[in-house]
Amino acid sequence: MIPNKKFAISAFLLVSTIAGVGTTQNPQDVHDLTKDNLKVIPKSISMENLEILMTRYSREVGAQCNYCHVIEKSGLRVTRMDFAADEKPEKKIAREMMKMMNKINQKYFGVKNTYDVLLKLPVSCKTCHRGLTRPDKSKIYFENK
Repeated sequence: MIPNKKFAISAFLLVSTIAGVGTTQNPQDVHDLTKDNLKVIPKSISMENLEILMTRYSREVGAQCNYCHVIEKSGLRVTRMDFAADEKPEKKIAREMMKMMNKINQKYFGVKNTYDVLLKLPVSCKTCHRGLTRPDKSKIYFENK
């Protein structure tokens, strides 16, 4: 009876491992950024800077890519992100927030290129969001450093 238990447990672990590997995403496929459909961010931005900018935005609003972007799936497996799709309302809201943030930085702080990833902007996503997808209005702060 004990050898059968060991076999059953080993078989279960093997099947679980195989199933887990089959449903995980390949980061290369999922994070294949594209400049297709850029409407606010300048199309002239480099792919490297686009990735830096998107990573910064996602960190500052406490969201993963799929918060604004559409996931394409094949069964349980994520095959890739459709960064160009405009289906999610969060993406449209993010564009409006980026426009607002850029206008504030340009008008009140004289920032010429708000998409320069080397700049620390006076007003950024984190000014209001502080790592949350929905800002806590009682904790909005201003940082001018």
